[in-house]
Amino acid sequence: MTNPVKLVLEGAAAALGLRPFEAPPYTVLARLAHGVEVRRYGPRLAAETTSSAGSEAAARGASFQRLARYIFGANQGGRKIAMTAPVLMQPEAHGMTMRFFLPAAIAPQDAPQPQDSGVRLVQLPEETLATLAYKGRPWPRPPAAESRLREALATSPWQPAGAVFGLFYDPPMTPGPLRRNELAVPVTAR
Repeated sequence: MTNPVKLVLEGAAAALGLRPFEAPPYTVLARLAHGVEVRRYGPRLAAETTSSAGSEAAARGASFQRLARYIFGANQGGRKIAMTAPVLMQPEAHGMTMRFFLPAAIAPQDAPQPQDSGVRLVQLPEETLATLAYKGRPWPRPPAAESRLREALATSPWQPAGAVFGLFYDPPMTPGPLRRNELAVPVTAR
């Protein structure tokens, strides 16, 4: 069970640019131009949802609230789950898909089932991602950052194998200059 005092302290630390949240481990396979890293992630378990609530901002808010309810106990057994980082956000043609990665200590068979039918548990296979970090507010995505990510891949032994998405490590109250954000794209070797 997650201690509510611990959650408040973690949130306050994150607002100051400290990141006390567990993040999925990865291995850096390559460093490319513009600070792009090619990373290998192992299998991960996540809770995800897709929202088409009006504007992109409304869809992000609805998705976040739905997933937050799940980790704060709106699941079978009322189990509270520790917040992790990053939060994955992928704009879709008709909405926003968001994922919260579950702590590594939760095995797929032990993850509590969501009460909300709009929340799905997904087991992600290992994958290779190219990532580019940037500071500031995550939305809208900076077009220059996506251009740098694509330019670095164009002259590398890696090629995009999917859509670009965002990884966000900090809560909304973290000041822009202290925020850690990343653009990511699945890649394969050329």
